[in-house]
Amino acid sequence: MKVFVIAVLVAQIILAEVLEKELNENNQFYKSTLKEYLDHSYTFAERFAGMCEKVLADLKQHDEGSAFQSQKAELDDVLHYVAAMKRNENEKTLANMLKLHEILLSAAKEFKETHQAKQTLIHQLFEKYGAKAIVHDFRKGFVEYLRNFETNFVEYEQSLNDEQLESQAKLIQWFKEFKEEQSFAKKFTSFRYLAASVEDFTSQHEFDGNNEFYKKSVNEFVKLNQPIAESFANILDKVVDDLQDLTQLDPYSATMNSLAYSEMSKKLHDYQKNAVKANLSTALDICGLFITYLDVDKFGENADDVYFKLFAKNGIKELNASFKARFKEYFDKFTKDFHQYLETFNENEKRDHKKVFDWFEEFQKEDDIIEKIRKFIDYFQFFEKLIY
Repeated sequence: MKVFVIAVLVAQIILAEVLEKELNENNQFYKSTLKEYLDHSYTFAERFAGMCEKVLADLKQHDEGSAFQSQKAELDDVLHYVAAMKRNENEKTLANMLKLHEILLSAAKEFKETHQAKQTLIHQLFEKYGAKAIVHDFRKGFVEYLRNFETNFVEYEQSLNDEQLESQAKLIQWFKEFKEEQSFAKKFTSFRYLAASVEDFTSQHEFDGNNEFYKKSVNEFVKLNQPIAESFANILDKVVDDLQDLTQLDPYSATMNSLAYSEMSKKLHDYQKNAVKANLSTALDICGLFITYLDVDKFGENADDVYFKLFAKNGIKELNASFKARFKEYFDKFTKDFHQYLETFNENEKRDHKKVFDWFEEFQKEDDIIEKIRKFIDYFQFFEKLIY
């Protein structure tokens, strides 16, 4: 089942998105390879869909059929996407194949571990309608295709100039490892990784300032700090005003603190007003101020401090709660998104960027929001050099 999916995926994703960009204008290697893949895959698709249709019909009539509702839904989906693929010989084919790929991969493990192991009705029906023969025939044809593909790829590689070889170094390295692999199962898995990780060959996983995920998270981080900056600036303004009325304070100390608070307030107001110019550096700067002045959980330790009383009077405790709630919400979303992003890395990338994976594991374990913010600064350091 999986081989059918990978065949089309590799042809349309790998060749179209990677190889086609470097081929000559006639593009014969791409065209002939794609045609071979599709011709072979469509034949398998028709046989496989025909079998699924029979299995589904029997399931609906069988007394035990009601116990396999999720499997019936999956078979319906397979028929739907195969039919859609056959109707659309354009960009929609890829979308349909990706969906079919998702369905079959999610069902494969369950079929082997549950239905095949326990000889369930599903397994019996697949046996009845020749699933083994269909998959065997396609596997045999696919093995032969891989031999031809390796020969053609070597010729393609030899036709590249030095600049093209350098730009496709990751693809060439993948092929070297792929060619050396003797196990069909592992070879097949290598194709799956290549199909799923095509972004790797267009530098989408490079850890630099151009990384799209990084740019998105920076933008969200900058916006996160803006409303808090305005609220904190307003508190600072009120504290400065209150300081003018406190005669019991040392004049020099009161003046220096007033100047410092006024300067911070101005910076925070500017940050809020110039949202377009706000960047990561200023956002981290502001975040540092938040951590210093907003963490008031140890209220009792500062209760007798005049300055603290002024901050408390003007709403620092409420802003502290809002600050932590906003960052918790942001980190919850970031954790989910970053986890999904890291799942798109292949095994080689995971080894190359082990520090990132290790950092993320530690980041997820941290419960204290202030400490989590401090750890989060390291995230940005993976993409660009930051100086504080």
